[in-house]
Amino acid sequence: MEKVILQYYDREQGKAITVTPDTPLPTGGSGGTPAPGSITTEMFAPDAKAPFAGTSDAVAWNGVTGKPSTFPPTIGTTAATAAAGNHTHTAATTSAAGFMSGADKTKLDGVAAQAVNAAGAVSALASKTQIAALTPIATPATASIQDVATLLNSVIAALKA
Repeated sequence: MEKVILQYYDREQGKAITVTPDTPLPTGGSGGTPAPGSITTEMFAPDAKAPFAGTSDAVAWNGVTGKPSTFPPTIGTTAATAAAGNHTHTAATTSAAGFMSGADKTKLDGVAAQAVNAAGAVSALASKTQIAALTPIATPATASIQDVATLLNSVIAALKA
C-alpha cells in the first residue's frame, strides 16, 4: 500500500492528484518547491480559505463585507472611551496629577541643566564656609595625633551641620 501524503483536485488536468513519496508536488523546475499557483486552497475543498497570507492585494473599501456602516465612538471619561473634543485638563498641583501650567513650564525652562536642590546647596556652602574658617595645623610634619584628631573632628562637625 502506497503512503498517501496529500490528495487534491487539479482543475487543469480534471482529476484528483495523489502526492506520495514517489510522486512529489508539482514544482517550478528547481525541485521541492511547488510552482507558483500550482496548489491552491480550492484544490483541497471548493470553499477552503487560506488561514493567513504573507501578502495580499489591496481591497477597495466598498468590497469589504460585514463592516459597520458607522463608527461612533463612545464618549466618556474612562480608558475604554473616547474623550470629547472640548474636554479640558486641570493643571498639576503638589497634591494632584494634571497638566503643567504655563507658569510651571516657564519656571522649569529657567532651571539650568545639572541644577541641584537649593536647600542642599546652601547646606553644602555653609559646611564649606565652616571648614574654610578652621585653623589649619601650622606644621603638619610635626603635628601631634591630638592636633590632627581635633582638626578632623572639627571638619566632621562642620559637614554634619
